[in-house]
Amino acid sequence: MRQLYTFVFLLFAIIINAQTLTINDSNFENALINLGYDSGTPDGLIDGQNVSEIFHLDISGKSISDLSGIEAFVNLEVLIADNNDIRTLDLSQNTRLRELSIHSNKLNSLDVSNNTALEKLNVFRNRLSSLTLYNNRSLNYLAAADNNLLELDLINNKQLEKVYIQNNQLTAFDISDAPLLEILNCEYNNLNDLNVANAPSLWQLNASNNNIVSLDLSTNVNLQQINLLYNRLTNFDLSKNTVASVIMVAYNQLESLNIKNGNNADLQLFRSEGNENLKCITVDDEVANTNGQNVAGR
Repeated sequence: MRQLYTFVFLLFAIIINAQTLTINDSNFENALINLGYDSGTPDGLIDGQNVSEIFHLDISGKSISDLSGIEAFVNLEVLIADNNDIRTLDLSQNTRLRELSIHSNKLNSLDVSNNTALEKLNVFRNRLSSLTLYNNRSLNYLAAADNNLLELDLINNKQLEKVYIQNNQLTAFDISDAPLLEILNCEYNNLNDLNVANAPSLWQLNASNNNIVSLDLSTNVNLQQINLLYNRLTNFDLSKNTVASVIMVAYNQLESLNIKNGNNADLQLFRSEGNENLKCITVDDEVANTNGQNVAGR
């Protein structure tokens, strides 16, 4: 009989445990209370049934440092936890997550390898030194600016449309197969090389303040805005970029520059100053001379 009582007690304990969830951070629990997912004052526990019904959760700016317990939110599709003090985050059980925004926190690492449904990821302004996105094939938006990234492999993320990775420490970056990519901002890194040859949809490129010596944009025929200020380019040919309306190549080491693309008259902004060895720029005609500095028809 004692064994039966013991079994019943353990079973009851398991049932109770399954119905409640432990929340370590009182600020996290208080945010859930304010959203109506819990009641009363923070006591470290929340009804597990309520958690299972949460699909969209915005807990931004709540001074949360610990998101322990979030792994039980198994139906969560959107998590927004911007402007907190979060240092670690376990999302291995949140496999339905489509959108994650956790910018302006204190993350040193982030594992999203189990989040294969992820479409949007915003980790702007954290402390990440690495970010692996190999399993996130549905990703179409990435904002990872203002981190400490040393390397980034996006070769498997062919659905990407917008990528913001400025203000990192990247020396190499391969996005050579991105058929849907429209916007790439990788300024203020340490890039020596950049390959965007297979990004035909690209219309905005900002790669200023790097160490790029050469760059082939001949296949990027939809480029409208090109910002390559403060690099190390020596020869640059933009004759294939017929819709370019903004061209900024100032402060490089240019010796030759060809912008004869049949569209010079529609240039809205052109900068080429700071290239001491650049004596002549190949343009459409003399009319284009009025659109920029140091321009001479050839």
